[in-house]
Amino acid sequence: AREVMDEIQETLRWNEDVARKLSGIEREIADSPDPAGLFEHLVLSMETAFGIPFVWLSLVRTPQADALRGTLAASGLLGDRLNLIDGDAFAALLDGRSEPLLVNGDLRSFYRLLPPMKKFLFRSLALVPFTLDGTVVGSLNHGDPSPQRYHPDLATDLLAQLGARVSARLGALSSKAVPLPASP
Repeated sequence: AREVMDEIQETLRWNEDVARKLSGIEREIADSPDPAGLFEHLVLSMETAFGIPFVWLSLVRTPQADALRGTLAASGLLGDRLNLIDGDAFAALLDGRSEPLLVNGDLRSFYRLLPPMKKFLFRSLALVPFTLDGTVVGSLNHGDPSPQRYHPDLATDLLAQLGARVSARLGALSSKAVPLPASP
């Protein structure tokens, strides 16, 4: 019984630590001046705060993501951490869902998410979809060589919250970039 209580307390401490780190990252991205800054900070912060070996972005080939793709591809940091994927293929990987997905095991179909110029052998993966104007336009991907790092039994509520905050900030930044129509 004592070992079980110790394990529960250790899990609670670990969850609190993850929540604290994510909360800090979410506060920082709220101040991002543009989409490239948002994702640059997000990628670097996730790598350093959580020791994730490879963090990158996938963008779905959609009209909503076109302007975003050009902005992110021009970034020195994000240019080689960016992958484009067909919408149907992306939807199939997420099984039609828009919530974060944790996978391990047979990941062959997920290798299509890797950037063309930067390959990484991962044995577990966390995908955090983000939206623009209510449409899923991409995902923040976390790859790890350990098959135990991300597995389907782990809770994804904190990653879902991160995805929602990224989507909200991306929407706010995108709406600023669109000129308002002239009043008649």
